Amino acid sequence: MVLGRRRDYGSSDHTPHNVSFVFLGLALLWFGWFGFNGGSGLAANARSVQAIINTHMAGCIGGITWILIDWYRTRKWSIVGLCTGAVAGLATITPGAGYVSASSALAFGFLGAVVCNIGVACKRRYGFDDALDVFAVHYIGGFVGLLITGVFAEQAIISLSYNPGDVVPIGGWLDGHYMQVPIQLTAIVTVSAWSFFVTYGILWIMDKIPGLRLRLREDEEELGTDLAQMGEHAYGFTLETTICRHRSRETLVDSTRRGATPSEVEDAAPVSEKVMDDRPEAQFKEDPFSI
Repeated sequence: MVLGRRRDYGSSDHTPHNVSFVFLGLALLWFGWFGFNGGSGLAANARSVQAIINTHMAGCIGGITWILIDWYRTRKWSIVGLCTGAVAGLATITPGAGYVSASSALAFGFLGAVVCNIGVACKRRYGFDDALDVFAVHYIGGFVGLLITGVFAEQAIISLSYNPGDVVPIGGWLDGHYMQVPIQLTAIVTVSAWSFFVTYGILWIMDKIPGLRLRLREDEEELGTDLAQMGEHAYGFTLETTICRHRSRETLVDSTRRGATPSEVEDAAPVSEKVMDDRPEAQFKEDPFSI
């Protein structure tokens, strides 16, 4: 909301550029999630072990559920879908990892993947620019997880970190404690409101401070963050295309400012692209910024 949509959102291909890195990132993230959920209680006990088991079960079911949904819709098996579904399952189980049984964790993974998949589909349908599906996967997954923790939380799991004779808090619906779901909903609304308004305020203030502007200029966005901010490109075979598009854009803007006719403006981009396409490959490798 502070940044606004990307200028080319909906008109360009925004699929992941390296599926192998996506899968590697999932592997690292999944491994780290064991420590995140298992270590939340700051103790090495049976409850932390249960949290790790629940984390793994929910991630597995989330990934499987997502790719089955993708296959039903497209008849294709998607590695990116597997990774997204696993993250949805991991995000969903996080609120209840130390409160539910392993069998309940399966429900967390399944429900999280289904609801998050619907969220991603709605994002695409209505044109929301959620670049990494952060809201559609992490927030919605966390929302679902917090809500159903009020259903599946069990006193028997909670007691794994208590000593004999200690008073153990009661769980949720499975323990007959039906007020736990309204309590969870209250927590969701409170935390969501706090996070939204405080984060929005911080970003709005940052955007007004010189040197902390959050969004690239239009010409930098067209060129790409790699070249505009870092002065280099991650993949050499995409450099020529990027520069071609950027210079075509500059030609169009310059033609418009000089009062060119609509036909002249329309002809400007193909000329620029033809000049770039006709350059010898050796010349481009030597100096990609010269024509």
